[in-house]
Amino acid sequence: MTFIPNTMKMLVEYMRLKQPPMDFSVAGSASPRFPSVIGYNLAGRRFHLPKDFGAKPTIALIAFEEWQQNLVDTWLPHMDGLIQDYPHAQYFELPTIYTMSPIGQATLDMWMRLGIPDRAARERTITLYLSVESFLQTLRLPTNQQIYTLLLDATGTVRWQVAGPYATDKEASLRAALDVLTANGV
Repeated sequence: MTFIPNTMKMLVEYMRLKQPPMDFSVAGSASPRFPSVIGYNLAGRRFHLPKDFGAKPTIALIAFEEWQQNLVDTWLPHMDGLIQDYPHAQYFELPTIYTMSPIGQATLDMWMRLGIPDRAARERTITLYLSVESFLQTLRLPTNQQIYTLLLDATGTVRWQVAGPYATDKEASLRAALDVLTANGV
């Protein structure tokens, strides 16, 4: 069934709509703050981010293109161990996609649900349909041709970030950042 990824990509391109940029201002912030956005997880729950991340430090795995899921997948086997070691933290996958019509969103979400049979994975996968350029600019991320792993504090401020697939040195750096957040009670 190799036609499905190509069909999905064509559907996304076909259904893409132009919209005015969203206001993602971070005025006065030394570190970028996660923009205020609404998304739905693959279990159908609505999230208003970053508010609905709650008071926990949050690890956000952000991808923009279907092919980048393989890069996100390099992080996933290590996330449960991180959460076990840092039970006050949580993580989410955030597929971040250009705005499209409600029918396009529903179709793409259906294909993603079909590809993710695990209920817990569906619950922690929140799809964001928005102006990708504004999102990148707000978080000070240089390109959508890379995945990013961000550590957000309880206010949604980015406390740590790295680009690319998992590596042990990246995990060590993330753990050090979690230690700092824990020690500072942030």
